[in-house]
Amino acid sequence: MTFSRRQFLLNSARAATSIALIAIGLISYSYSLPATAIRLSGALAEGELIQFVFAVVYA
Repeated sequence: MTFSRRQFLLNSARAATSIALIAIGLISYSYSLPATAIRLSGALAEGELIQFVFAVVYA
């Protein structure tokens, strides 16, 4: 089965468009969630987390 250059370009454009639409949907969904929605209960506060990460990285 051979593809012409036109078919290849059309299929590539469709794939790129689909990927871009999915990415835009995921990005907009992530911005619509409050930070507490994805943060586990019992997780460190933001400042404590940053201090912990720097302590581990630079120890």
